Amino acid sequence: MKLHFKLLLFFLVLSNLSLGFYIINENAFFDKKNQHSLNQISNLKEQSKAIAKEMAQAIYFAGTAKLSPQVKLVDIDNTSRNLSDILGVKKILFYRFTETNCDACVEAEMIYLKELAKKIGIERIVLLVSYGNLNELKAIRNTYQIQFAIYNTPYSDLLNNGIEKLNVPYAFLADKLNGINMVFIPDKSYPIISDEYHKTVLNILLNK
Repeated sequence: MKLHFKLLLFFLVLSNLSLGFYIINENAFFDKKNQHSLNQISNLKEQSKAIAKEMAQAIYFAGTAKLSPQVKLVDIDNTSRNLSDILGVKKILFYRFTETNCDACVEAEMIYLKELAKKIGIERIVLLVSYGNLNELKAIRNTYQIQFAIYNTPYSDLLNNGIEKLNVPYAFLADKLNGINMVFIPDKSYPIISDEYHKTVLNILLNK
């Protein structure tokens, strides 16, 4: 009886060890498959980033905008000045939108601009908008809790700027010496492209 019990116990232990070995090997097999899949996903992500960077460069280096230095700007306190009055040696990032543009698009960009302001300073960011009255500018500031400058400009002053015909928000860099460059139309559907533009802009603003 004792012998049969010992033999039974031996086979149970052996079967459990075999099962454990099988499970470990199966897990190792699946781990290898998973690792292979993870490597593929990682490679695809890197390829996507590279493509996005190329697309972003193609978009913002090809983009052009023409704004007269005499474009009229009115700030939140109803003080008027020209575009040339606020341009200096250092580049400024302008974000342009109107009351007819997509609210979600503007909101997404505001989140980015607020974070950017912490790194480069609020004086390097300007909102260039076209709204019906100054109270709406104050509403923008309160809604998005922003501190950088907001200027209202008559839409008629920008009609010679071809990009305005697209009726979409856009960004650009400008300074007194080089005028306008790095024009970019962000699209909330393709955040990875916007991310590449944002990285490039941050690098430029930190160095110029």
